[in-house]
Amino acid sequence: MNFRLRNLRQEQNLTAKEIASKLNCSQSLVYEWEKGRSEPSVNALMLLSDIFDCSIDYLVGREDDFGVINQTGNSLTSIQQELLFSFNLLDRDKQQQVIGFCKALNY
Repeated sequence: MNFRLRNLRQEQNLTAKEIASKLNCSQSLVYEWEKGRSEPSVNALMLLSDIFDCSIDYLVGREDDFGVINQTGNSLTSIQQELLFSFNLLDRDKQQQVIGFCKALNY
C-alpha cells in the first residue's frame, strides 16, 4: 500500500499536503500511510481510489490491474464512480427518488 500510494501521488504531481486537503486529514497522516506506519480507513481508501482513479484492490496491492472494476467486471468512468459513491451514501428513500428523477430525465 505505502509504495503504491507514494508512487501514485508523485506520478500525478500531487503533494502530501494536497492529498491531505482532499481527504480532510493531516499531511503527517498521509506520510504515515506512505511509510507503512499506519493504514488508511475504508473511507480514506475510497477517496484515494477516486483521487487516483484506481481500484482499492490496486491501492492495497491485492491486484496489479490499475483500473477501477465494478461488480460486473466493466470499467467505470470517474463520473460513474462519483455518482455511485454519492448514491450509496443516501438512504433507501432518497435512492428511490434519484432513480425516479433519472427515469424522468429519459422521457
